[in-house]
Amino acid sequence: TFKGQLQAAADCPSLEITPENGESIHTLIQRLAHSLPDEAQHLLLADDGSVRPSLFVALDNTHLHNLDTPATGNELILMPPMAGG
Repeated sequence: TFKGQLQAAADCPSLEITPENGESIHTLIQRLAHSLPDEAQHLLLADDGSVRPSLFVALDNTHLHNLDTPATGNELILMPPMAGG
């Protein structure tokens, strides 16, 4: 599920993606980002291709701090930080 400006940049509220065997959340987000428009990729990935540390990530409504967590669960929520004031 995409939240905030990511939903607009991805031009959809959510996508279904199946984790590969043993894949981490970090790797899953990288793989997902490459299937999205450039604007959405920029919100998810840093210039070096890693997941932005400011990205809020929750798995099944539980905030994740360790993105090396195996990609198991039903819903991954991704929300970039809000901008503006």
